[in-house]
Amino acid sequence: TLGELVQSSPKHNDSKLISMRIARILCNEQELLTHLKQKKCIPVRALSQIAGINRKTIERHKQYIIAITLILDGEYESLKEYIKL
Repeated sequence: TLGELVQSSPKHNDSKLISMRIARILCNEQELLTHLKQKKCIPVRALSQIAGINRKTIERHKQYIIAITLILDGEYESLKEYIKL
């Protein structure tokens, strides 16, 4: 739910920026995006290797990363404007 998303969003600005960077990478890698849509989970190991980010960081913010990825991949123009930095 949106309430859970608010609770799970990163509190620090640098964590938000890292999460958004991970979401953009996930959006640009077609295999990883397909995996997310089919299996309903992030391929943490592969994404960690591609992004060069620690697995724990990805796991800690996975709900936020998934939400940003779905917004970037979908037709949510007003939400896209909100998350652009």
